[in-house]
Amino acid sequence: MFRGDKGGWRPAPIDADPDFFADRPLPPLTGVLVALAILVGAVYARGRLVSDTLRLDAGAGATVHLFSGQGSAAFAVSTGGDYFKDSKTWWQYSDTRPPIDFRTRWANLGNETRFNRFGFVVIREPSRGNVLGVLVPCLPIAAALASMAVVRVAWYRAITRRKNRILAGQCPDCGHPMGGLAERCAHCGRARVRGGMRVGKVRNAEPARKAA
Repeated sequence: MFRGDKGGWRPAPIDADPDFFADRPLPPLTGVLVALAILVGAVYARGRLVSDTLRLDAGAGATVHLFSGQGSAAFAVSTGGDYFKDSKTWWQYSDTRPPIDFRTRWANLGNETRFNRFGFVVIREPSRGNVLGVLVPCLPIAAALASMAVVRVAWYRAITRRKNRILAGQCPDCGHPMGGLAERCAHCGRARVRGGMRVGKVRNAEPARKAA
C-alpha cells in the first residue's frame, strides 16, 4: 500500500495506520437524499389538510409562484402580474382550507397545458404571461428519494465499507485490526482478505510436513 505525506508517496505496511482507511460516515449526498425525502413527505402530508401559495418578486416584472396542495407541489414563473404593485414586501404567502387540487386545475387549462401524464403537469403560454409552470406529485418523489438513499446505504455497507476495512488491514466483517501475519480475525474468526479475495488456506490449519 502507498500513502501520501509531505515527503511524497512512500510504501507503508497494510496495518501501519488503521485510521487512514477507517470506517467513515455515510457520504453527505445520502443525508441530503434523506432530508429531501422527509421534506417532500411533509409537504405531501400538509397538502392533505391545507394548500399553500407563496409568491416571490423576481424583479423586472417577473413573479415566482410556489404551490402545494392535495399531494402535489408546483412552481411557476409569470410576467405582467400586479401581485406586488401596492405591496412594500417582496413576498406574499396565503393558505387555503380545504386544500386546492392544483393538478386538476392545471390539467384543464386548454392550450396552456403542454404535458399531463403520471401526475406531472407542465404549463406554458408566454403570450398570456405564463413563462413556465411545473407540477409534480409529492408521494412518488418522496418514495424515489428514500429508495435512492436506501440503495446508497446498502452499497456502502456491502461494498465501500468492506473495501475500506480491507485496505486498512482490518477485518471486513467486524472492523477488528488484523496483524500483518494474521490469517484470521482474532475477534470473529473471519479469514483475511487480500485484493478482494478471501485467503483459501489458513496458516497452521494443517500440520506442516517435516523435511525428509
